[in-house]
Amino acid sequence: MKNQDSSHRDPTNIRKLRIMIRETQTDQKPWYKQPLVWLVISIPATSVVLGITLLTLAINTDDSLVIDDYYKHGKQINRLLARDQYASALGLSGALILNKQTNTIQLTLHSKVKLKTKAITLRFLHPTRNKQDRILTLKPTKGPQQFEANLPPLRNGRWYVQLESRRWRLVAEIRLPRKTANSPITLKPSQ
Repeated sequence: MKNQDSSHRDPTNIRKLRIMIRETQTDQKPWYKQPLVWLVISIPATSVVLGITLLTLAINTDDSLVIDDYYKHGKQINRLLARDQYASALGLSGALILNKQTNTIQLTLHSKVKLKTKAITLRFLHPTRNKQDRILTLKPTKGPQQFEANLPPLRNGRWYVQLESRRWRLVAEIRLPRKTANSPITLKPSQ
């Protein structure tokens, strides 16, 4: 029994034990140098950043596709259909040219009867963002059934074009930029 106790107190064994303890202590890195710690921290941190980003987008952007009063909108659809039917009865169509060199819009109307319109409303309607819509008044030029206005800045992409007076309406769908510059856009009554 005495031999075992003396071996534990042997200075060489104690030195070896101290060296082993120092080696294990120097092999350990601080927590912030461990890659697994950063992986565990990054998952909730990314979730928080994405959540704040989505909340900011939800607050700062509007949902322009939602209509407040469905009943009034439904009644207006019936009026629009009547204007489309009247344009069909007149045999009305139009050729619209977006001239980027002169920065103008030129319109020529074709119909079975002579129209007595002094000013026509032209609308460029963006499919999803109503803040980008453009409304213009076309004024008559020298030629018969010809109208003109300044070309507003329009973003590239899809647009609905609506030409209307109080009694009739013509529509078209275009994609900007046009493949062939100054090619006419055909406007017809909605079917």
